[in-house]
Formats: sequence, structure tokens, C-alpha cells
Amino acid sequence: MLHLLLPSCCFFYLKGSRTNTLCVSSQTGCAVGCKFCFTASLRRNRNLAAAEIVGQVLAVQDDVSAINSEARVTNIVFMGMGEPLLNYKEVTKACKILLDEKGCQFSGRRITISTSGIVPRIHDLGRELPTQLAISLNATTNEQRDRVMPINKKWPIEELIEAMRAYPLGNRRKITVEYVMLKDVNDTPDDARRLIRLLRDIPCKINLLPLNAHDRTEFETPPWERVVAFQKILRQAKMNTLLRTPRGQDISAACGQLGETIPLPAPAPKS
Repeated sequence: MLHLLLPSCCFFYLKGSRTNTLCVSSQTGCAVGCKFCFTASLRRNRNLAAAEIVGQVLAVQDDVSAINSEARVTNIVFMGMGEPLLNYKEVTKACKILLDEKGCQFSGRRITISTSGIVPRIHDLGRELPTQLAISLNATTNEQRDRVMPINKKWPIEELIEAMRAYPLGNRRKITVEYVMLKDVNDTPDDARRLIRLLRDIPCKINLLPLNAHDRTEFETPPWERVVAFQKILRQAKMNTLLRTPRGQDISAACGQLGETIPLPAPAPKS
């Protein structure tokens, strides 16, 4: 496996895999303030321009090609630093370049835009781009979500779920629901059953992500057996559910860790 980490994006390459995903950023820092995310502790510095977003893709492709001429970026996810829908103009401009046959020639199925729940922009996005949508949900009640994601106080779960129902999906497309699991917060069997009721009538796939712990959050990673039990309840209800194996923790590039300082090896002594 190759981990390639740039200041604002991360690429995971598995030798022999047909799918190689690049996680790009849309802002430096983030103003949304999710309590489990390291990037939130940095606050937002500025929005990235469309050229800087596309530049992440081009830079990684160049670097990866230099290592392996057959390796390609096949998928792009806007899941790095920042809230993409709070930089809507530049993100959509970048996506149009990535999608254009005279640009980077990506399929809309290969680009996923993730949001913490900027409801008005979810509606705009569905009208403007053919890209995939991911929702960072992470809770099953407003009380929980207010605690871990302050954005919920502006657009509560009920409004977010309605926006998901209204989102235009083509044939066989599904919304990705991201659910970061936090010990003793959102990881109980009751949470699993509430999640089923929330999402039952929405074409979606659920990604369960055990918290990637760091020193700027009060939350902890749940025991593995609790995560597996949670997944079992969802699967028994015929919910499309994946349990994501953490990658990139060794270089602080796992989900929710971007922005963390990693120690560099000491320079070799001069002879």
C-alpha cells in the first residue's frame, strides 16, 4: 500500500487494485466544528480556489505516475479538510473541470462530495452536478448530533433527512451515509435501530467508521466487538452497510485526522 500525503489531500494506493481514491480538501481548516474531528480544532483559514482543488488531483497523479506508470487516480472524494458546500462556488467549478471531456474526464459516479449537512446547498448540488453525495450523519437524535456536530442546531436531522429524500439519484445510485462511531455516544443497539428507521426509505449505503482517536477530542473509539454488533443489526435489517478499516493512521491521514502534525525523521548526520 502506498500512502501519499500532501498538505491538503491524501491518496491511498493498493497495488493490484482497480480503484485508487484521492481524498481532496476544499478549505484550509474548517469552521463547522465537528467535535470528533482534528481539522475542526484548526478553524477555517480560507476557501481553496477551484484551481487549487483541481491542482491536488493533478499533483497526485503526477507523483503517483512517477512511482508506478500504471497507477491512476480513479475516484475523488471531497472528504479532506473543510466543508465543501461552504465553498460551493469553487467546489462546483472544480468539479465541472474534473468532469469535462476537455478537462480531467472523470465520470460523475467517480466523484463524491461529502457534507456535514448544509441543507440548502444539498438541494442546489442535486440540480447542478451529476456527482455522488455523501452525508456525514454520525448520530440518530438531535440531542446527540447537537453535541457532536453543532451544524445540527441550524439544520436538524429532520431537515437533513428530507434533503436526502429529495436528492435526485440516477439508476442504481445511492447516497453514502458516513457514521463515525463514538464510544458510549452513538454506538448502542438502540442507535442502530433508530438509524434503520431514519434511512429505511432512502437509497443509501452506510459506512461505519470507528473514531480515529487524537488528542483534541473528548471522544473515544468504541470496542471492536461493539462496532461489529452494530453492523450486524443493520445488516439483519437488510441495510447496505460497510465497516471501514482505518487507513493512514500512521501518518495522521485517517478520517478526521488531517491537519495533525506528524514527526519527520531526523536528517542524516553529515559525514
